Amino acid sequence: PQDVVDLKVRSADGQMVRGGSQIETTNPKVVELGIRYIRQQFEKNGWPKDKRVCIPMGPSDGGGISESPESNAAGSGRNSPDSGKPDGTDLVVLFLNTLLEKTKDEFPNLHLGFFLYSWHADYPMKVKPDPRVAIEIADINLSRFHGIGDTSSKSRYYYKSVLDLWGRLHEEQGNVMYYRPYSWNLADGYLPFTKLKIWGEEFPYFHKLGVDGILLNLYNDWAINGPHTYLAVRMSWDPSLDWKQVLRHYCGKAFGKGAGAMERHFLAMTERQSKAGQEAGCVYPYPQIYDTAFLDEMDKLF
Repeated sequence: PQDVVDLKVRSADGQMVRGGSQIETTNPKVVELGIRYIRQQFEKNGWPKDKRVCIPMGPSDGGGISESPESNAAGSGRNSPDSGKPDGTDLVVLFLNTLLEKTKDEFPNLHLGFFLYSWHADYPMKVKPDPRVAIEIADINLSRFHGIGDTSSKSRYYYKSVLDLWGRLHEEQGNVMYYRPYSWNLADGYLPFTKLKIWGEEFPYFHKLGVDGILLNLYNDWAINGPHTYLAVRMSWDPSLDWKQVLRHYCGKAFGKGAGAMERHFLAMTERQSKAGQEAGCVYPYPQIYDTAFLDEMDKLF
């Protein structure tokens, strides 16, 4: 029933009501529903109960956490640095931990996963994740112009500390980690954009961190993002590669006699994007990043 499943939120007139797209994870009946869902997945797929599988059980996209007394008591009290709204990482991990504990005898090799993303993108402060909690890192709510190696980015600098903690947990107890990056600027897939430096520095970092796999989210914009899409595939297999050498190889194969000019273009974009000091992921920073002088310089190069 809706009064059990839906989270508790404050309406426009100040009343506490049930609603929204999330679930009230602290309610014991919701835990029962979660266990029922896990059993249904095993039955539907014909899995033996000792099969090693991972079932996604994270929040739906959008929305936020419940403001019920139970959820407030279970949460960390921390706000997400990107939005200023309550962070729900502890609530998500607590829910998954509870499901895993209650089903450990029935499904000993079950893993439960969630996106490290949106309002649940941190490291839990109060609850230590069960070894069978898996994460999929989707880092789009941070600066989309910077990566782990850009210490000038405040949001990325903070996020590296979060991922370092997950890496220590993986080293201690083997929690599975995947990385799901996006290859384009989500505001507009055809705007100038490069992840050459970002991925060139992040893929070796994620490999060292203990990330088990990369799920590339691609787009049909090779004219814009071709170099770093190619780089991602190459470095997914071999994170020891030098990203600048991979770029040179790509330009030589893609642009023939124009390879040198195009290599200089992509390197210039990379430097400008990295050092422009813009964190927002939308279209508005572009006049600050690529000013008229830069465009004139690129026109001469072309």
